[in-house]
Amino acid sequence: KKSPDSVALISSAHLPVLGRQASTMTYAELDRLSGSLAAALIDMGLKTGDRVALVMPNIAAFVISYYGVMKAGGVVAATNPTYPADKMAYQINDCDAEIVICMSLFYKLIKEIQPKTKVKKIIVTNVKEYLPPIAKLLFTLAKEKKEGHRVDSLGAGDVWLQDVLTQYAGKKANRQVKSSDLAIFQYTGGTTGVSKAAMSTHKALVANTLQMRAWLYGKDIPSNANSEVFLGAIPMFHAFGMVAVLNFAIGIGAKIALVPNARDIPDVLDNINKFRPTLFMGVPALYNAINNHALVKEGKVDLHSIRACVSGSAPLPPSTKQEFERLSGGTLLEGFGMSEA
Repeated sequence: KKSPDSVALISSAHLPVLGRQASTMTYAELDRLSGSLAAALIDMGLKTGDRVALVMPNIAAFVISYYGVMKAGGVVAATNPTYPADKMAYQINDCDAEIVICMSLFYKLIKEIQPKTKVKKIIVTNVKEYLPPIAKLLFTLAKEKKEGHRVDSLGAGDVWLQDVLTQYAGKKANRQVKSSDLAIFQYTGGTTGVSKAAMSTHKALVANTLQMRAWLYGKDIPSNANSEVFLGAIPMFHAFGMVAVLNFAIGIGAKIALVPNARDIPDVLDNINKFRPTLFMGVPALYNAINNHALVKEGKVDLHSIRACVSGSAPLPPSTKQEFERLSGGTLLEGFGMSEA
């Protein structure tokens, strides 16, 4: 309502000769698309409190799906898309999901484990869908089949996300969502045994977003919050990426430059060069990899747009912190996530 025409999401790809090409999605578009998906999910039989598994990395479809499920009164159960079949089956079974929204790269895996789960319907998206036209075309010609993204036909009852959004264009969820309703089943890493679902309400997610906002800004959000660019590299299927990047950025009306694979350091650096992020949430290994990358050492990547970073998931070595702050001129801190808050 405050800034419908402001950019919410940036989807991009690096192309030979042409460099990094990008497309954007506004807040109004994100609201409209997630509303359409919510209406569709309700028609598919989703009831308040039902879980929907999301199996995809940081792409625009993840964000649409995340808020679409919540608008429908559902509970997001985001899983690590790189899980092997047994771990994926366990988590989808554990959360009782009957609907899965997945990227086409993982569709074959979901179909393989479907007989071992309660899954009745799979909604499929392709990584190329929100890329700019030239990047989409080149991906289709050169990479889609080679890298396993192409799905020629879907199983009975399964649907393409784009078909769903077209069918339900202009429709919205007609379901009241309360602050006390469950919003996510966020799975732990399984370091103390099997992975367990930590349950959080809408109120809890909003509270943590407000805590992050207060920590960074104090009482007042700047009127130009859309000038803030979050580097969306940390996986949004983890609590850290979901709260400290996705909900926080959307909560203040900032932009998110989506990075599907944070382990692809050259791609991360290219995103930094192109979109000049101001806020960057990451893990110590990522900051260390940036510190020691040849492009950074040779001065071919400028980190000086970054003014604040939060490191999580593992202890931050002082030497990593000091070197990143020297290179960027920004501040790199440890904390504050859902656990601490």
